[in-house]
Amino acid sequence: MIRAAVAAALLTVATLPLLYLRRRMVVIEVSGHSMHPTYRDGERVLVRRASLRHVRAGEAVVFALPPSAGNEEGPPRRGRLGGHRWLIKRAAALPGQQVPGPVREAAKADTVPAGHLVVLGDNPGASIDSRSWGLLPEPYLLGIVRRRMVR
Repeated sequence: MIRAAVAAALLTVATLPLLYLRRRMVVIEVSGHSMHPTYRDGERVLVRRASLRHVRAGEAVVFALPPSAGNEEGPPRRGRLGGHRWLIKRAAALPGQQVPGPVREAAKADTVPAGHLVVLGDNPGASIDSRSWGLLPEPYLLGIVRRRMVR
């Protein structure tokens, strides 16, 4: 009886960190060439779920297609991954920063407003990004790329 209780307690203690990591971290597969050569088509990356306040300019971020790019479903529900097309781009400008020149026309602003960011692909010739559809609203942000996954 005591052994069973101890085993159950140990199993619970061992499971809690895994559940925490599952809620905080996500593995996403890169599709396309917009982030080449940094990330290649078919590579998998580890993404830490994060809000806009944790993003730094220059970091690669993962997000759902915004409404200005034709997403009629609205932002993803918290914790849900299915049913959305996830994109990976680089955070180029954050709230309060200047909107980069090539994005200004689409963004219709000189400074990034609160709750938004500018994202650009590393391979401009193969990337549809803020230059096409403007600012990315925070609710569409999934998180920050932390590292490549080894196959």
